[in-house]
Amino acid sequence: MPRLLPLLALVACRMDGSLVLTDDVKADGTDSGGVDTGPIGETGETGETADTGEPWVEPDDAPLWCLDFEDATLADAGYEGDFVELYDGALVLNVFEGQSFSALRGEESLDWRGVRALALRSSHSGEVSSVSIATTPVFEVAAPELWWWQLSEVDARGLVLYADLLAEDGAQLASVDLPVETGGFIPALEDEHRRLPDFPEIDYGDPTPGRMVQQVIDMRAFEGQRVKLRLYQHTRLSENGFFSAFDDLCLGEAEADPGLEWGPPDPSH
Repeated sequence: MPRLLPLLALVACRMDGSLVLTDDVKADGTDSGGVDTGPIGETGETGETADTGEPWVEPDDAPLWCLDFEDATLADAGYEGDFVELYDGALVLNVFEGQSFSALRGEESLDWRGVRALALRSSHSGEVSSVSIATTPVFEVAAPELWWWQLSEVDARGLVLYADLLAEDGAQLASVDLPVETGGFIPALEDEHRRLPDFPEIDYGDPTPGRMVQQVIDMRAFEGQRVKLRLYQHTRLSENGFFSAFDDLCLGEAEADPGLEWGPPDPSH
């Protein structure tokens, strides 16, 4: 599977408050503001399983190309290591089941598709201008659909998700706004937290479990092209660095009909 060099991105705010990806800046995974990020970056379990001795046979409906993030790195998201803090404080993480990586309670009980998943988070301080960005390796569009599984900490009241389809040279081919899906997950407040007036359902006590939600997007217009997918997330609610998790990002023929369609390139991304 091809690997990318670390993703370089610059995000700026337009006058209307939307975000613009304009040029390149270093995103090297170092601590950019003296914030203690140690627990988030811990690798923990690798998710490896024992060899059963049985030969592996590819199923007939297996995807042609798939990213599952089980290698415990961010190589398939455009970075080195398992954690990166971007220049604006936004976070990108390879997370494992049972890991706590958010200020709210509950993510440690979530089930990913495997043992690991990709997580995008706004900055520790929850700055609206901090945009978490991940870019896949290049792949050839040799199947009609691209799909992935996602789950966000809160719904669209608190988060913005969108994506670009890029040419191999980075040129923007198409854009799409993504639905923000919680899969029923409702986190819980720690005892020392203040209530969130925008989210009255988030309370003290136990969190509510959730399940990852599949998204499918039609790729037929780009058949035969070599492309890459870029995902973006940022918070809507200042001082709250919510997360979104992604897993099993695959190209093939999905069982579900495509619920998403690419639109024209959006230069505000």
